[in-house]
Amino acid sequence: MDQIFGVTHSYDPNSKIWSGPYDLRPDRTIYFSVIGLHGDSLIIVGLLGDSENLNDVKVWELNGELLDCCKEIGAMPKELLQRLKREETSFSSIKVISSKADFFYIYNPGEPGELVVLEVDGEGLCRWGSVKNAAVSDGSRVAERMVLTCSDVGLGDLGRAVGSGNGTFTLVKC
Repeated sequence: MDQIFGVTHSYDPNSKIWSGPYDLRPDRTIYFSVIGLHGDSLIIVGLLGDSENLNDVKVWELNGELLDCCKEIGAMPKELLQRLKREETSFSSIKVISSKADFFYIYNPGEPGELVVLEVDGEGLCRWGSVKNAAVSDGSRVAERMVLTCSDVGLGDLGRAVGSGNGTFTLVKC
């Protein structure tokens, strides 16, 4: 997907046919957008306004084979929007990490010290929060080059990791 114009194409590997273009922007004031997955649906997270005047961050779910059915899931609360922006006068992009567990982590790549968390439950209700990025918050230079990702980790996974004797675990207090 083109993150500025919100246009994408699809490819069917069975028929070897490209389709589109599809304009995925549910709101014409979106100036930057990213996609993620939520179950069998695509999620669009969009910055509304312009890079000098960010008005809102909203999240939509796209359904339908033609990606034409769109439902707004929620808008980021203003206090979290301010944490995401930090001191920047220009806000041009975001990154989104999604997990199978209905969590989305939204962060500003220019200021990765704060991650905004969005949890979407089965009924489409959303809860917002934030977490400090410990790799940035501890004052070390470890976050100069950083890759953020997430995964669902169960108790069985933790048991295997601890039982192998190969891992070290550290509790980081933010």
